[in-house]
Amino acid sequence: MLTFFRFLSNNKFYIIVEIVGISLAIAFSIPFLSLLADKWDIDHGRDYKHIYAVCPEGTFETTLGLGKVLKETIPEIERYDFV
Repeated sequence: MLTFFRFLSNNKFYIIVEIVGISLAIAFSIPFLSLLADKWDIDHGRDYKHIYAVCPEGTFETTLGLGKVLKETIPEIERYDFV
């Protein structure tokens, strides 16, 4: 470990590369993991047997405002959440 810090102190460019790399990895992984957690909650949440995600087959996308229209037209829908 001491050798690595000595190497970094002599090569400042690698410090910048390491910081930029870690920053980009975190910047892309946080939204991705948030999306996965949201989709996991739909499939395995506390009331997952009564939750339906309306979207085209094979995707997770839906149209903005679709929940409101479905709630108005289908009386069995108790509530909808925009996620």
